[in-house]
Amino acid sequence: MKKIKIILLILMFGIILRAQNANPEVTNLRFEQRTDGTHKVDIYYDLYDADGNAMTVTMEVSADAGQSYTLQATSLTGDIGANITSGNNKHIVWDFGIDHPNYFSDQIKVKIIADDGQGGGIGECGEPIEFAGKTYNTVQIGDQCWLKENLNYETANSWCYDNNSTNCETYGRLYTWSAAMNGSTTPGAQGICPDGWHIPTLADFETLEAYVDDKAAALINEIEALNYIPSVAQNETSFSALFAGIRYYFGYFNNLGYNTFFWSSTEYNSASAYSVSLGYNYSDVDLNDRVKGSGFSVRCVQD
Repeated sequence: MKKIKIILLILMFGIILRAQNANPEVTNLRFEQRTDGTHKVDIYYDLYDADGNAMTVTMEVSADAGQSYTLQATSLTGDIGANITSGNNKHIVWDFGIDHPNYFSDQIKVKIIADDGQGGGIGECGEPIEFAGKTYNTVQIGDQCWLKENLNYETANSWCYDNNSTNCETYGRLYTWSAAMNGSTTPGAQGICPDGWHIPTLADFETLEAYVDDKAAALINEIEALNYIPSVAQNETSFSALFAGIRYYFGYFNNLGYNTFFWSSTEYNSASAYSVSLGYNYSDVDLNDRVKGSGFSVRCVQD
């Protein structure tokens, strides 16, 4: 019998409303592949809406480890669709064999999405989002929506500055390019960003730069510093850059309080990729290629 490796992701529909509507919560997601030769997959999850609203539950499937969610999943029955109420052990049966006969992939990811229909939702910029147990603020800058904080998602080949966990809480983690991209080499890949977000391309940064004009005045129109311990550096865009420093590819940390570097998802060549740097004492945004093994910050932009 063929084995189906499915990595299940929980996506809370991100409903944080001005009217204080509570988020639907999808938790305890798990699956079991049947061993009766039918190639059916049983998917279980717990669903809760604090306001008691009925929800619409949908499922999206990726065949490329989350780069895109376009794999067909139509042979679904059970607790899927409209008017799904809160409860434990909700059950979806996916007839994988009907949708994809003789198909195997170890890159499949599944998203379960719950929407209570109360407005907001993914894509409403300016509202915070939850990702991997942490809250990130968002900001609209021109036609783009950015995270206002550096990503602090722990993965291999990422570090806190000086290996001090307190620095991760303040400045986020420092990632190699491959770690940030989560193994992808595709410009605009999701990488380690939340679903619906991606590692900015060089073009994304150029769009940001153009919007705030004259190289964005380094996005540091107002700097607060005390004994070279950085605070938030931001201008009218509210991009909120922190001088998080870097980790050189040979393992040495430097420049905390003086510089910050953000990875783009655009490669320069096999050894380097484009990044953006901002400095404490200069007013230009530096768009340049740097060694992929360096440890830089990650700031995600919405798809």
